[in-house]
Amino acid sequence: MQKEEPIGDLAPWRTTFPDFDNHDIELAQRSDDLLGVLLLGTTGASWALRAPGAVPRTPTADCFAGFWTATPQDLTAEGRTVTDALTRCYGRPPLLLTVQDT
Repeated sequence: MQKEEPIGDLAPWRTTFPDFDNHDIELAQRSDDLLGVLLLGTTGASWALRAPGAVPRTPTADCFAGFWTATPQDLTAEGRTVTDALTRCYGRPPLLLTVQDT
């Protein structure tokens, strides 16, 4: 079975899903219900981040610093309008999930 999980900082996920990635199998399979899922957009690409200060010719495998993940600042004006409206409606900002399709 392949394990799927968000990349990047897990703290926001653990706030909403306190049992996320818990090693206790009884707890790990429990999570809060989602209010909904909304696809704001897709890039059709993925970016591997290079370690700061890496020499440009260094192979990515030797200077890999994680994958790019979306932040509110990366959204278009329309995307920010949607997330601002969701924040007002639900009293908290939505969680942004960046899906890495490999």
